[in-house]
Amino acid sequence: MAETRSYKRRQFIVHTGLQWRYVFWLVLTVGIISLALGSMLGMTVSSTTALVLKISPNSEILEPRLIAMDRRTMTVVVTLLALNLIFVAALGIFVSHRIAGPLHKLKQHMAMIAQGDFSARIKFRKSDVLPDVADAFNAMAEALERRDAQRGDGQPPKPTDGA
Repeated sequence: MAETRSYKRRQFIVHTGLQWRYVFWLVLTVGIISLALGSMLGMTVSSTTALVLKISPNSEILEPRLIAMDRRTMTVVVTLLALNLIFVAALGIFVSHRIAGPLHKLKQHMAMIAQGDFSARIKFRKSDVLPDVADAFNAMAEALERRDAQRGDGQPPKPTDGA
C-alpha cells in the first residue's frame, strides 16, 4: 500500500471555471448590495445638503462648502465600494480554493483508481473542506486494493450487485 502523504497546492486557481463562476456571483451579489447601500447613503447626504441650504439664512456662504463636502463624501463612498469589491473577489478566490482544490485532488486520484492503481490515497490539508469524502475515498481504495490482492489471478473484476 502506498503511504499517505499531504500536499501543498502551489496555485489558488485549480479549477478555473468553477472558481471564477463562484467569484463572479459573489462579487455581483455583494456589488449590487453595496451599490444599493451607497446610493441610499449618497441620496441621504445630498438631501441633507439641500435641506441645510434651504433652511439656512447663510446659504450663499455655506453652499460651496456643503457641495465640496458632498463630493468628498461621494468620493469616499465610491472608493470604499471599489475596495470592498476587490476584497470580496480575493476572499472569493480563497474560499473557492478550499473547495475546488480538494475536488481537483479527488478527480486526480479517481483517475488513478480507474487506471488500476488501487494504492492511491488522499490526504487533504487540515483547512480543506470535504474530509468525509477523503475518508470515504480512502476506504473505497483500500477495499479495492484488498479485493485485488485476494483475487490475484489477473482476471478482470466481476460485477457486483449494489452501488
